[in-house]
Amino acid sequence: MNRKDRMRSIKLEGDVASIAEELASKRILSKTLSELLRKEYGISFEDDLLKSRMNDLKRQSEQIEEQLSELTHTMNRKQAKQFNDEQIEKLETELNNFDITQRKELQLVIDMTVEDLGIDKKIHQPHELMSEISKAKGLIRIEIHNKFAQRKKDILKELEMRYDERENYE
Repeated sequence: MNRKDRMRSIKLEGDVASIAEELASKRILSKTLSELLRKEYGISFEDDLLKSRMNDLKRQSEQIEEQLSELTHTMNRKQAKQFNDEQIEKLETELNNFDITQRKELQLVIDMTVEDLGIDKKIHQPHELMSEISKAKGLIRIEIHNKFAQRKKDILKELEMRYDERENYE
């Protein structure tokens, strides 16, 4: 018996078709022997093609899922950055207009006090009104000052936090 005609045995564990295909692709198993194994175990070439296509589609699907996850993460970060930037702009505007807003509120208190006291601004001189207005608005002025001082601290604290957050997006 010559070398080519002697019997050889191969131990196969697992899915015969995939093992045969893998061995054939590595050129360890001949194409003819691979086809014989498929016939012996009732596996058609078409089935192999379908399995191969299905595996390719699964891999593509996994890649698409990964890309989708990355894009979602990127979009979420961009939206968070945009929101943070909008909040910074809003806070900076409020801070820039802070003194004007505080003056307007104090002026409103003065006007309401003059009205409550029934004083006609056209008849009395401003220096005559100062004493009465100061007495009436003293407590309110302190409340307004405290309210604005606290708000200013809150704005500065939030701005600092948002500036720190901004560094995370870059």
